[in-house]
Amino acid sequence: MKTLLIRLAVSFTLLILFAFCVLFLSPRSPVTTDPATLAGDGSLVNYCDLPKLDGNGKMAANIPKGNTPGCNYTHFPLPILAECKEPLAAGADDIRGLWQEINGDHVERIEQCGRRVVVTRAELSMTMVRTALSVKILTTPRE
Repeated sequence: MKTLLIRLAVSFTLLILFAFCVLFLSPRSPVTTDPATLAGDGSLVNYCDLPKLDGNGKMAANIPKGNTPGCNYTHFPLPILAECKEPLAAGADDIRGLWQEINGDHVERIEQCGRRVVVTRAELSMTMVRTALSVKILTTPRE
C-alpha cells in the first residue's frame, strides 16, 4: 500500500512538472500576423461600420492566425480579419464589434468571419475556430 502511494505521488508530481513545462517553458509560436496590421492604429477604426460578410473576399482559412507578439501589444492593432468576407457559420450569433466595460476600464474587439473568432484587447489577442460541437483555441497568451 505504501509503495502504491509513493508511485502515485511520484506520477502526480511528474505530471504537474510536465504540464508546467508545456505551459510556461515551451517556445512561443512565430508571429504570423501581417506587420502592417500590427503597426496600424486600431483605435481609429469605426467599429459601428462592420464589413459585409458576403463571400466576396478572403476566406477565414486564408488569413494567418493572429497572435500577440512578445508578451503584449503596445497599442491597439488593426483588425486581423479585416479582409475576410466569408459569411458566419450557420447558427453563429454575430457579436462583432467593440465591447466596453461599463466603467470603461476594459475594452475588447471581437472579430468574426466564417468559423473564426478573434478577440483582441489592448494587451493581447486570441484566435479561435468554431468546430461542430466546440470552440478550439488556436492562440492563447502565456503571460
